[in-house]
Amino acid sequence: MATINFGLKKQVSQEELQSIVDTAVKTRDRSDTGTLKRVLNEEQAVEEYLDKQKITDRGDKPNEELFLDAYNAMEKEEKKLYEIWQLELSEDTINAQDGGTEKILETLKRNPDVEFAELNQTYRLSWTPNEPQFSSLYGLKKVECEKAWNISKGKGVIVAVVDSGINAKHVDVSRNLARKNSNRDIIGYNFVDNNNDLSDTFGHGTHVAGIIAAVGNNSQGVIGVAPEAKIMPVKAFSGRTSNSNILANAIKFAVDHGAQVINNSWAYDERIPSDTTLLQAINYALQKGVVCVFAAGNKNENVRNYWIALHPELIVVASTDQNDGKAPGSNWGNEITVAAPGFEILSLQIGANNGVVTQSGTSMAAAHVSGAIALYLAKHGKTPVGSIKNHLKSKADYIATSVPLGSGRLNCFNLIR
Repeated sequence: MATINFGLKKQVSQEELQSIVDTAVKTRDRSDTGTLKRVLNEEQAVEEYLDKQKITDRGDKPNEELFLDAYNAMEKEEKKLYEIWQLELSEDTINAQDGGTEKILETLKRNPDVEFAELNQTYRLSWTPNEPQFSSLYGLKKVECEKAWNISKGKGVIVAVVDSGINAKHVDVSRNLARKNSNRDIIGYNFVDNNNDLSDTFGHGTHVAGIIAAVGNNSQGVIGVAPEAKIMPVKAFSGRTSNSNILANAIKFAVDHGAQVINNSWAYDERIPSDTTLLQAINYALQKGVVCVFAAGNKNENVRNYWIALHPELIVVASTDQNDGKAPGSNWGNEITVAAPGFEILSLQIGANNGVVTQSGTSMAAAHVSGAIALYLAKHGKTPVGSIKNHLKSKADYIATSVPLGSGRLNCFNLIR
């Protein structure tokens, strides 16, 4: 099976939409033209706009009409995201085409109503799988968190962790989960299963969340870079991989529910030159002033081969070790924003509600930077994304490495003072 994403330049009728698909997909069996639906979740839009009281649920009104009401209430940037469609095609349908998937993409791209067409891409969590005391947390010492905490602890800043979920019962993070007003419901969503089950069966999201904002001064486990920040868990991975469509939904949810920083501790599964579906969701976040932090990836390659690293407003983080050398496997290159500790980092585990575990990868490095940005925002308030990126680069500590790792290694104290 293949999933093709295509974006429209404007809203079209269902008949026009089907005509676009029929022109591109010529099958022997016309009953099999694939599953066609929007990439962005329509039910999420209806729920959000009902909550905002921008639309009214009028009894038995069909969901399609409620969505249209929500769509009409959206700003231009948001509407654009809801004009991206995904077409799932079976192997039989693809094999029946003259030219296969490439021909379908080519035909879609030639349609005057189509802005782009591409395959749904795969992304991978950026880690290397392998009581704690502060002395064990070398990363926090390297980036001078102790001095930074005299100025800011990240109080109230919401960091969305787009990842594998969260162990919400872990004593070192439960208190720092973003919740709805005074009630106990966690702000988050599971886009893998399309429900509210945020549980982490893989462990990556919980580990990353702990690095960012594990509770401090509770005589338990570890402490995060921003121990008074709030974590918004958005589940987009059930194992090690996810895809463009799920991640686009996750990023938009984070923005719409108040995230000020989005931590993306995942990277390219292979060399991907572009991904317009995901790019439009990221640009939506940037337009709303949300800082987006990405792991550089763990393929020991130059990041110039990957489109995320080339985006001028994204913060891309490489990984260093205890000696400020490039961590094993970390991607590198001039396009890296900054490096941060990511090798043998101690943080939370899912196996016990007070357990810890050591993990390595650019995932862990990105989490240090997301925590640092939370410290900065709590101290200085809302700041343009470009300015934050420039501060990260100009306030980093110089480190001598054999390959470029951006402007140096993160220093939280220099960043926020």
